[in-house]
Amino acid sequence: MDNLSITEQNQLKQLLERKLQGIPFGHVDITLEDIANLSLKALQLPNIPPDIQLDYFLRNRSTMLQHFDLPHKSITEQSLTLTRAIFFYRLSERHQFCRYHDPMRWNTLLFITLLTVSPSSFRTLSAKEFAISYLFAVLEHHNNPGRFDMRENFIRVWKSGKYEFWRFTASQAKVLKRESKRLHEDMERELDIARYQVGEAEYIDFVAGFVGSLVPGRKDQRVRCYPGGEEASEENGDDAFGIKEDEDEEEKMVHIADNYMLKALRVPIQEHDIGEPEECGPENRVAKIETSIDALKKVKARDILLELLNLFT
Repeated sequence: MDNLSITEQNQLKQLLERKLQGIPFGHVDITLEDIANLSLKALQLPNIPPDIQLDYFLRNRSTMLQHFDLPHKSITEQSLTLTRAIFFYRLSERHQFCRYHDPMRWNTLLFITLLTVSPSSFRTLSAKEFAISYLFAVLEHHNNPGRFDMRENFIRVWKSGKYEFWRFTASQAKVLKRESKRLHEDMERELDIARYQVGEAEYIDFVAGFVGSLVPGRKDQRVRCYPGGEEASEENGDDAFGIKEDEDEEEKMVHIADNYMLKALRVPIQEHDIGEPEECGPENRVAKIETSIDALKKVKARDILLELLNLFT
């Protein structure tokens, strides 16, 4: 930081704040000092694939903003790499793998509901596979964030296929909130029953991983551990890439001399946009929204747990 004037520091802080806007709180916790000093936090963001780490994000933030922070299916309008970055940095409420926004939680719940009580309601086999692929990706995000296979696979499925997540009207959102609350209460009760019936060890091995990722539940009903046996943080493991503090000092100095991260931050933001992607029609959803919500009103928490066990074990 010493080689930056106060004026330049202030300008870069403002630019960094602008570039980080749209990312959910706590997902990318980076300061200008981290970037200027090439701190470990800046060099390796957990839960982000190596090729779209912070330097890629900062260099391409302007393009993402021009795309309204939304993924495009068209490969000519938006590269697969840019689409992946929008998903992994969680810039779109619908297009991410974390239970953070209502649209993501509701889409997940409807996918599980259809698989549980109305699998014939999926428009096609590929629609069903789209839903299943997404559930595997969500589970990976929450339970094994250092791996990216399932999430990368889903993004390719999303990019190359016609299916899209639902957008909900105000009246649909009202029903979804009500049914989500009902299932939340029922799910806590069913999880307690499952824990008592199968025992602690089997509950942890086969059930706990669903809690907080695919189904709601109390904090004491989920046990999220990663390889090595250490309990995970709320977002992900502290050492998702196996980065060690004793990184080679000579290599560090090479990075500092060439501070590519600071160069990436300095890339300006262009104010023009290329327009939002066209909204898909109802035929591009995995099932009719009316049918899906009707199924949601009937589904039971116990049946959801049984379906997830059948799907993932």
